[in-house]
Amino acid sequence: MNFLKFSFSSELLILGERFKKGQYRPVITTIPYSQITGALQAKFGNSKNAGKSKQIHACGHFDFKDETEFRENHIKTLTYSPRNRSIETSILPIYTEYLYNVEGEVYLKENEDVKEILSQKGEISFWMGGLKSKGFGKCKLNFKGIDACVDSREDELNTRLPLFKLNDADFQGGKEDIEKLVEEGKPTKFLHDVFGIERVKTANFGYLFEPTSETDGKYVLSLFEGSIVEAPGFLLKTKSDKTMNTETEDIAAKVIEEIKKNVKIGYLSNKFQNTVGDVLEKEGPTMTRTFLWERRSRRDTRQQAETLLHVLEIIEKYPSIDRKTARFIIKSLISIKEV
Repeated sequence: MNFLKFSFSSELLILGERFKKGQYRPVITTIPYSQITGALQAKFGNSKNAGKSKQIHACGHFDFKDETEFRENHIKTLTYSPRNRSIETSILPIYTEYLYNVEGEVYLKENEDVKEILSQKGEISFWMGGLKSKGFGKCKLNFKGIDACVDSREDELNTRLPLFKLNDADFQGGKEDIEKLVEEGKPTKFLHDVFGIERVKTANFGYLFEPTSETDGKYVLSLFEGSIVEAPGFLLKTKSDKTMNTETEDIAAKVIEEIKKNVKIGYLSNKFQNTVGDVLEKEGPTMTRTFLWERRSRRDTRQQAETLLHVLEIIEKYPSIDRKTARFIIKSLISIKEV
């Protein structure tokens, strides 16, 4: 099993989704399968291959050792107001984060279709992500060589991969496959055959969008970054990406124990947790509290916002907790609930 390795770069890029009816759109700090594969399919696949889509499977990540430092140096916020042209007015402003001057690595599974793309040689330019009409999303790939997936190790996943492919009969699945993954750590056929994942020890679930036609699509259950898997090294974080000193671990343990004792954790969606965690790390507790107050006024997110406001109060009682650790605690609440 071989993958073609490419360097990745973009000057302005928006990856991530806005909450339904929400005003804040955070960016993510990895390159998911759905984003990079969809962008390359749009450029090289679909009807350009005698009416049949090219078989492209890709994923990637940005180059950084410390996520907090990466956010400080490569993420900014833009405010814009979508305009309703029929009544000549602007609706409520949207606050969106965007990545700037980012570099990373992208891997394409080697097959005949990808070799055909590579035969064009030179730099590959394409568009990806949100607000492309505003000048965001121009990306570049440069071929660096072939990475043979020989040695696997157990560590944190550093990208986002779907469990299934809805449009491919070979890689579809169902409830039984999900149960085997959760209970036995057995990866789905898609994860194993395409990316060489041997075992899923801890799954951090989320959803990635997969188009099912030119105008429609569905969200597919996926593995997100932070999942503990046995997989080829290019899919995993390096040890320096996730170091935490002993003192910080001890304080985090105290915070988690207090949360378990004093907060009743009900339903929490993975997406809501991720967004709140990202806001907390990037903007700090004051902006996070404002965001949660706004969410508390909405029926569909009221209970979740109330829970996370209580959690935030506990985190703030420990000023030595850095934002990165606070974000980790927010994103671990489901695991805390199950202990």
